[in-house]
Amino acid sequence: MTWKTAYRSIYYATAPEPETPALRPAETALLVIDVQNTCLERPDRAKLPVSDQAQYDLCAPFHNRMARQVIPGTAALLAKARAGRRRD
Repeated sequence: MTWKTAYRSIYYATAPEPETPALRPAETALLVIDVQNTCLERPDRAKLPVSDQAQYDLCAPFHNRMARQVIPGTAALLAKARAGRRRD
């Protein structure tokens, strides 16, 4: 399994692996959609009613992945794109 197939939808599970795209910096844009801190704000679990703590716990894997992988990875990708951009 490669990065091209690791996270694909079940609809594409049997599709052939796509070719590696040719990315030309002068013709390529990086578009980051819908990464908002407001979605990541969490209350103190201990202050929640017991009835809400189970829902809080269900969301923990999402929040952990966002904090440990998605946000840092997105920031690194943005920094790399900004470092390579053309200055006309």
